[in-house]
Amino acid sequence: MKKKGFTLIELLAVIIILGILLLIAIPSITQYINNARKSTYIDTGKELIKGASNLVNSGQIEVNDTNTTYYIPYTCISTEGKAKSPYGDFEEAYVVVTYNKDESYDYHFYSRDTQDIGIYPITEEEALSADCVKTGLDELSTNIGIGRRKNIIVYNSDCSLVAEEKQATEKNQNLNHGPLTDKDAMFDTGKNVAAKMRS
Repeated sequence: MKKKGFTLIELLAVIIILGILLLIAIPSITQYINNARKSTYIDTGKELIKGASNLVNSGQIEVNDTNTTYYIPYTCISTEGKAKSPYGDFEEAYVVVTYNKDESYDYHFYSRDTQDIGIYPITEEEALSADCVKTGLDELSTNIGIGRRKNIIVYNSDCSLVAEEKQATEKNQNLNHGPLTDKDAMFDTGKNVAAKMRS
């Protein structure tokens, strides 16, 4: 009795079909993995905001001036594990806190990791989403006053005061981009904060 096998044409047909299926599946799988990483990034940001909120509410970090933007680096915030980007370790990451006249706090987050991937510009907690994760970030600026607040305080990795910028002067706006919004308010002082943080 003859043994039945596959002909060369049948084998080629199967290989071609498998190749087509892989070409269809690989982009979907890649997109799924990338979306999962972005979601993890956002979850890490929210966890850091929660940790910063605990520091502020317990009084370990004093946030009490309505005219000041406070920068709290991720290194002084307690989390369950090591806070890091799903793409690599954080190069810089901050929870940015503002105090309001109604005695409430607003929390924002922005970051950059060793792969130059991060959340930029500074984003409010409620607005954090996968769309906020950007690539190709060179550096972060800690000279931004949220809501046109005139003072900026940046803490170092153990939450001791690094820089307190008083009576900062708003930079001349770029007329091609229209008036500055609250979140885009940039100030002349604070340019050396990042260097102080690293030293």
